[in-house]
Amino acid sequence: MSKPSCRHPALWLVASSLALANETLADTAKLLPPGASHLRYQYTSAEADEYFNASGDRRSLGAIYQEKLQENGLPTEEPSVYSVDAGGQFSQVRHDLYFEYGITASLNFGLWTHYLDRRLEYSASLEREAGWSALSSPMQVGLEGAVAVADSAGDGSASALGDTVIGLKYRLIGEDNDAPFRLASTLGVRLPTGHVADPLKPGDISLGDGQTDAGIWFAWDWEPDDRWLFNLHTRHEYQFKGEEDEADPASPGTLSKEFQPGFYHYAELLAHRRIPRPDFNGFVALKVIYETEAVRREQQYDTAAERYRGDLKAVEGTDSMLLRLEPEIGFNLYPSGIPVSARLYYGLPLRGKNSLAAEYLGLRFDVFW
Repeated sequence: MSKPSCRHPALWLVASSLALANETLADTAKLLPPGASHLRYQYTSAEADEYFNASGDRRSLGAIYQEKLQENGLPTEEPSVYSVDAGGQFSQVRHDLYFEYGITASLNFGLWTHYLDRRLEYSASLEREAGWSALSSPMQVGLEGAVAVADSAGDGSASALGDTVIGLKYRLIGEDNDAPFRLASTLGVRLPTGHVADPLKPGDISLGDGQTDAGIWFAWDWEPDDRWLFNLHTRHEYQFKGEEDEADPASPGTLSKEFQPGFYHYAELLAHRRIPRPDFNGFVALKVIYETEAVRREQQYDTAAERYRGDLKAVEGTDSMLLRLEPEIGFNLYPSGIPVSARLYYGLPLRGKNSLAAEYLGLRFDVFW
């Protein structure tokens, strides 16, 4: 899962790992029979006002934005005179669509894509204190103007298609879906169909980073009886080198720069409990999800040559990690002969590094034919 590049100075933290939904080409090691199809729609809404920093500590987006304002020359506090209060809020709505088709009893084809509406909003307000009147009029006007600009300067948004994944899933262990132990693997490619931000448009957010990934997925199942399912799902993706445009520091145009995201690894442990009923099956489940991405590397700007060139160098603060819980509850209508299931899930971040601490709520619908 490539994380989106983000060149706007106040939007860098959106580049955190933000899957927040199953974008796998297979949840379990089960396969469809030849000629069968599976369609999934998934809706996920996420929000965050905190961020896991490089030390793993939670920090408010407002505190991070206040530091950015200070770094850019805006004094945010003068005791007894004034203070600048900053806030920040991230939100994302995601629509996932996944199609799977059974080629043979041991080989399935899958295609997954998604649409994203992602927003990051910062705010800044000026709190005047007793000593405010002692400031000169030009100083007051200057501070008021700077805070007014800061109130919206960090905002960004994008609504567009994300990347697309295609893959082939193959059964490695287990004669069929009724075997108590099953292992399947998927070979997949992530295609760069996601929106990439225009570096000349402030506030534009990338929803992909414009380069291709190749990955291998594994799904291990243990189904001791007809009520319990335990699953371990892992993904491992190599992210190829790509090129992106950056604003030219020396002119109004853009320059091309080579970059390469780091290796991406994902692990999901699932405990699933079925609750059989005459006309439907209920179920509850709990997932523990861990994902990590190695440091990004990119070319550096050569002032003399006025372009990006040379070997790729590691970019500090671009490696990430996120650990979260995801309980879910749902039902299917299989006992009634209707091949449809629905579930509600909730995501809770536990620990992280260079990642948004986003909570999310989602709905998923599956239909088979």
